[in-house]
This record gives sequence, structure tokens and C-alpha cells, in this order.
Amino acid sequence: MNHLFPTVLLLLCVGGSAYAQDVLAQHFRGHESTYNPAFTGQVGATRVTVGTRSQWGSASGSGGASVAGYESRVVNYEEGLPCLFFDYGLFARRNSQGHGQLTTSEMGGRVAVAIPLTKNSTDRVSNLRLGLGLTRGQRRIDYSGLIFLDQLSDVTGLIDWNGNPNPTGFVPADRTGSPWYTSTSLGASIKGGMLNRIQRIGDRPITYDVGVAVHNWSGLVSKDGRQTASLIGLDGGLRERWVFSGNASVVVAKKNKRYWSVHPLIIAQRQQQFSYLELGGGLSWNRNFELGLYQHIANSSEGKANWMTVRAEMGTVLPDGYTRVDLGLGWSLQYGSLKNYVRAPFELTATFSFGKSITCLATGGTNDFTSGGRPACYSFGTSRNRIYDNIWYQN
Repeated sequence: MNHLFPTVLLLLCVGGSAYAQDVLAQHFRGHESTYNPAFTGQVGATRVTVGTRSQWGSASGSGGASVAGYESRVVNYEEGLPCLFFDYGLFARRNSQGHGQLTTSEMGGRVAVAIPLTKNSTDRVSNLRLGLGLTRGQRRIDYSGLIFLDQLSDVTGLIDWNGNPNPTGFVPADRTGSPWYTSTSLGASIKGGMLNRIQRIGDRPITYDVGVAVHNWSGLVSKDGRQTASLIGLDGGLRERWVFSGNASVVVAKKNKRYWSVHPLIIAQRQQQFSYLELGGGLSWNRNFELGLYQHIANSSEGKANWMTVRAEMGTVLPDGYTRVDLGLGWSLQYGSLKNYVRAPFELTATFSFGKSITCLATGGTNDFTSGGRPACYSFGTSRNRIYDNIWYQN
């Protein structure tokens, strides 16, 4: 019975399908390293996250079946390494868009190094984290699902007088898809934790992360070495995307060894003429339940689109003390100034965390994140002057 709950969650996320706007998650929590590789492995655990997402699926105007926007699935593996000087992660994701089935498949890895900024401190610790991510990907499309302008007749529509589909003169440059491309992500962050606040040692801890990252940075390659994902042979390089983020976990109340904490969050992204801002926060009870509200503001050359989402997270440490299961749900409340009617964006993630580092266990180094199952600090733990988020606190 103890293993039934995580098994059902795993099947739900791997077997289910969803629809998404792009390859990134709508929400920051659970996908931190997707936004910034410096966040890789900063949770004190070996973690496997699986997720699906539904975003921008349009609805039929005649009341019929809804039309798919994107189908999205992602699997992410991360491992904190308390015995070494770095942490690492691996990921794979796949998105399929619309009737033409524009499919993007990507896989890759990330590594992050933590540099201690404070040493031998009993109540404060901070790290400079530097991260690098490499992604290998390809885009494919099913041209048979597309309609081209020369197929449209002003008299017979998409068919000729004999009822046959009108042909097109379009000849794709490469019917098998785009070239395989490699993209790079660079990130940096400051991660810190404070144990002593308002003269209450250990009762009001706080952790925080402030980071900046750039994806597809053109400064790493020459013009002749640009990577392209064009399906028709164009030489357009992948566009740079900048991400700025700040988030924190602040304990505001403690009663009978149970903690209430708030989690403010702000994320800003920019890619050419498109900019995106997400801000909000959540209130959590003892790392078992969190409810948050987030406002999304997207600006482009065509206008602005705002919407709001509610986010709920539930998690628990299993009786063995070394396994934790977290389930995250996100749902849109309203769509702001979006011009077209769309279904409510929806996201489901499941994270399975393990309290031992597999790599450190194999090498004979320090591998236990749980410190016997009951770490002293609710918010964070340290190893070799490196700070990790503590998800193992139990009453």
C-alpha cells in the first residue's frame, strides 16, 4: 500500500498527454533548472520529476471537440552530490503542436558548481552557483497535415471538380525534419540561508535564490557555427533568451513543531521582441501542502496577454524516511486580454525524491541527505559549506 500512491502518480504523468505553449514549464517550482542550469541539484535529494502540461488549446466555435495546441511531456533527473564539488541532472522532453504535428524532441544534461561565500558559520550560509546546460534537439513536421495557399480554390475550396484534394507546389527542403541542433545554457545564482532571525534561532529560517541565465547565447559560437532548427533550410540561428528570477522561502509562524511559510516568486524573461513576467507567491504548511497565486504578463509586438493561475502542491515523506513524493497542480483562473477563447491552462507534475546520493554511495563518500531522518533545520541543510534545500523535515 505504501508504494501504491507513487506508482499511480508515475503512471499518470508518463502515460498522460497535455498541450503546451512552448518547451518550458508554465510554473517555476519543480522545473527550476529548466529556467536556470545553476539551480541544478540544489535540493538535497536524488530526484525524478515527470510532468505533463496543457496550455493554449483552442475550443471549437461550433461546440465540437477542442483543438490541440501543444502536446507536452517531460522527464527530469537531478542528483545533489554532497561528496563532490558539483551537482548534475539529465532531462528529456517532447512537444507536438497542432494538426501539422510540429514535433520538437530535446534531451541533454546540466551541471552546477557551488562556491561557498561563507565558511564555518553556524546560522548563515551562502553559495555562488554556476551552471551549464547542453541540449541536443530536432524539429519534425508532418506536411500532410498542413494546408498551403495554392491548395485553396475560390470556387471548390480544397478539392477540385472531381472531388480530389488540390495538390500543392510546395516542396520541403528536408522531409525528415530540421538538422540536429545543439543549444547551450549558462546560469549564475546566489543561494543563501539564514537560521537566526529576530533572535529566534531556528524558529524563523529563510532561504533565497537570485539568478540570471541565458539560453542559446550567440557569444559562444561564430556566425558560421550557429545552430538552426529551420525545417526548410533557412540559416536563422536559435534566438537568445534571457531569464531573471528571484524566489524565497520565509517561515512566518511555528507552533508545535509545525511551520507556516510564504514563498514569493518573480521571473522575467526576454527573447527578442517578446517579454514575459510572472510574479506571485504561495503559503505552505509544514512542506505538506502549499497553495499559491501567480500573475502572468506576456508582452509581444502584437500586444499584451495577461492571465492568472492557482498552484497547489502536496507532498509527504514516506515511512522509510528516505523517500518523498510531491504532486503539483496548476490551473488558470482567467485569461486577461487574450483575443481568442482558450481552454484553461493546466499542469501536472510528480516528483519522487530519495534521501541518498547514488553517485556518492557508489564512490564511498557522504551520501545521506536526511541525517538520520530528522534534520535540525526546517528550511535548509549544509554539506562542505554548500547549502541544499531541506525537504526531509519531519515532526
